[in-house]
Amino acid sequence: MIDLSEAVLEQARGTAAARGVPNVRFEPGSAYAIAADGASVDVVHAHQALLHLTDPVATLRVFLRVTRPGGVVAASDTDYGGAFWWPADPRLELWRQVYQAVARGNGSEPDAGRRLLCWARAAGATDVTPSASIWCHAAPPSASGGAACGRSASWTPASPSRRSRAATPRARSCRRSPWLAAVAEHPDAWFAIPHGEILGRVGVPAV
Repeated sequence: MIDLSEAVLEQARGTAAARGVPNVRFEPGSAYAIAADGASVDVVHAHQALLHLTDPVATLRVFLRVTRPGGVVAASDTDYGGAFWWPADPRLELWRQVYQAVARGNGSEPDAGRRLLCWARAAGATDVTPSASIWCHAAPPSASGGAACGRSASWTPASPSRRSRAATPRARSCRRSPWLAAVAEHPDAWFAIPHGEILGRVGVPAV
C-alpha cells in the first residue's frame, strides 16, 4: 500500500497488525510515480483515490504500466452527485454542493464514479469491465457511523481550496455543526451513495 500521508500509513500498519496480516507493506509514495518496475505487479487496486487527484488518467497510465500482462487494474470511486438520503434536508443538499464546488476548485472530480470507464479508456486500457455498487447507511447506528457522515461532520470547506469561492459564510455553516449528527441520528435516517467500478485486464502479447 502507498499513501502520501504517514499518518494514514501508520493507521494501516496498526490495522494490519491487529488483524494478523503480515504480508503487506505500507510505504510512502505517489500514485503518479509508483516505485515499481514496468510489468512487475499482478494487481493494482485503488479505492476512493482517483476522485481526489487532479490527473486520474495519468495515474491510470501508471497503473497499467506497472501491471504485468494478464494482471488486473481495479478502481472504485464515489459519485457524490448520485448520493441520496431521507429525511430530506436542505442542509445536506448544501453540503453536497459545497463539497463538489471545493473539490472542483482544487482540480479534482467528486463525481468520479461515473467517469471511471472513460478515464480508463483515455489511459489506454482496452479490456475494461465497468460496474457499480452502493453503500447504504440506514437508521442508527449505521447511519451515524457512515464514513461519509463522519468525514462531513469534521470537514472544513473554507480550507481545502484558495481558488474556490464555495467557502461562503453560508457554506461554513456546514462545518463542525451538530446538525449533521442530528440528521444521522434520526430514527428513519437513510443515506446511500453509489460507487463506479472498473476492472481492467492488461493485455497478453500475441505469440
